[in-house]
Amino acid sequence: MFSRRDPTPPPQSTTSSSGGLFSRNRRNSSHSSLSSRGNGGGFLGMGGHRNEDPSIRNARQRIMDAETAEKDADRALVEARNRVRLAREHCQMLEREALEE
Repeated sequence: MFSRRDPTPPPQSTTSSSGGLFSRNRRNSSHSSLSSRGNGGGFLGMGGHRNEDPSIRNARQRIMDAETAEKDADRALVEARNRVRLAREHCQMLEREALEE
């Protein structure tokens, strides 16, 4: 499901309760604009990527791969939070039933 080409650093711990590790609030708008420039890049938007250095091409690909991985992680985080909520609700229901008996 999640493929990784490069080792990633361990996640940083956060103390904020508003969004957690993968919060979109911390992201600046220029982060995602790198992959959406298309072929009109180059110096002052001229020239495209025809004679682009392979290291630059690889770096751009790594950005796109990282953005894809981040989106996958965001979806996984939402799903995990949903499962936690459902598990808590189920546990509370069982606890209420146990008290009634």
